[in-house]
Amino acid sequence: NTFGDWVTTTNKLAKENNDIAANNYIKPTGTLILSDPTLGLEVTSNAYVHGVLSVIGAVSSAYVQNNMNVGSQLYLTNTTLGLVSSGAGQFNGPVYANSSGIGLYVANNAVVTGNIAIGGLETVNGTLTVYGSTDIENNLLVTGSAIIDTNTSILGYAVVNERVTT
Repeated sequence: NTFGDWVTTTNKLAKENNDIAANNYIKPTGTLILSDPTLGLEVTSNAYVHGVLSVIGAVSSAYVQNNMNVGSQLYLTNTTLGLVSSGAGQFNGPVYANSSGIGLYVANNAVVTGNIAIGGLETVNGTLTVYGSTDIENNLLVTGSAIIDTNTSILGYAVVNERVTT
């Protein structure tokens, strides 16, 4: 190595250091590993990931302080509890609950302002109140009280084990 080689190498290192500090920095190969024990990376403006973003590790998590937009599908693969919302949830399209066993469980009141179509056996352990016309195209089994305040059309048969008030 000559003195000129040393100067050339030093200038390249200085340029790379300046690019990291103030310019765009492109690392053509290898992995950039940031292992600071308190904060590995902080981005104070927009950040773009042009590949897969994986948050991994035994204590990994992701926190979004404001809104998060997903441009395609969101897959939740947790098999015990996949989605928790502390506020209201709004879905502007159909909600499909296609799991085996219980597909939809409502622990409080449910208000449906449109039509509801039930294709299988449904169990209501509390009070079911229907405002408006009700068409039952299969069997209706009532083991408690049934209060009917409007017209009900039953195309199958109805079994009532207690009283019916009309």
